[in-house]
Amino acid sequence: MKLLNNTIKKHMALALAFTLTLGLAPTSALAKTNASSNKASLKNANETTVTTPSAVTTESAIPEESNDPADSTEPEESTVPTGSALPDESTVPSGSALPDESTVPTGSSVPSETTVPTSSAVPSESSTPTTPTSLAVGKKFTVGNYNYKVVTQSETAPTVKVYSITANACAKKTLKVYNTITYKGFKYTITGINQNAFKNSTALKKITIGENVTFIGKQAFYGLDTLKKVYLNSSLTTIKTGAFKNCTALRSITLPASLTTINKNAFFGCSKLKAVFIDSTKLTTVGSKAFKKNKSGRYFVVPSGKKSKYLKLIKASKSTNYYFYVY
Repeated sequence: MKLLNNTIKKHMALALAFTLTLGLAPTSALAKTNASSNKASLKNANETTVTTPSAVTTESAIPEESNDPADSTEPEESTVPTGSALPDESTVPSGSALPDESTVPTGSSVPSETTVPTSSAVPSESSTPTTPTSLAVGKKFTVGNYNYKVVTQSETAPTVKVYSITANACAKKTLKVYNTITYKGFKYTITGINQNAFKNSTALKKITIGENVTFIGKQAFYGLDTLKKVYLNSSLTTIKTGAFKNCTALRSITLPASLTTINKNAFFGCSKLKAVFIDSTKLTTVGSKAFKKNKSGRYFVVPSGKKSKYLKLIKASKSTNYYFYVY
């Protein structure tokens, strides 16, 4: 209580001093009013707690914003420095953990389209290999002793015929026409012998015809006076005009079961040919002079049941001086 009274007195003294400083003399009425107020305040102080001094103290502890030359203790957003803990997007450096697309280097693990080389794992359409095909019909190639000519083009079963013999084969005594031949990755079936194919042979004594050959062309062995033995296959159907004409060393021939046609002059002039064995039951044609000028007294051996039919065919071909036998 004493403290409160002293405080009030101090404030009263301060107010009086302030008034005197301004040169204002208090009137008696004001003095009386202040005395009455002091007595009333002193009386109320005994009954209640005076809050005015604490309020004064509080006001002095909290400075007004207009009197504080510095920033307040609660800084505004504008005072947050650029390197604060919560930077905005503009403060994120280019080398941060989350770079934008522009910071990805050309040699990164995800290259741009311009870094994909032409020889990549996925080739362009122009570099895509095409499916290989055999040579076109009429094309020629050489393998071993023969030059071949393409008869049919196919990805699975192309065919060729023997077009001619090579220079190296001309002097050989024994030759064989094979069933198939492989050239540039394709397997070709040999189905025929071209006309004049062996005309340049000078020493051939024996020829074996492959199993897939179906025809022997015109004059294929014409004039080979050294040829003694001919082995035909079971697929042969046609012996064309003059195929063995003037093969003067040929002594016998066996015609296979598949044979249907012997064209004219096929064995004309084979002066030593004495035995003709016909295994075929399908023979329908024997051309004119097919067996003309063979060795006198030659004989034909034909299948049982075919004697009458084949005899007529041989007579019609103008053959003479022959015998017929049935097996």
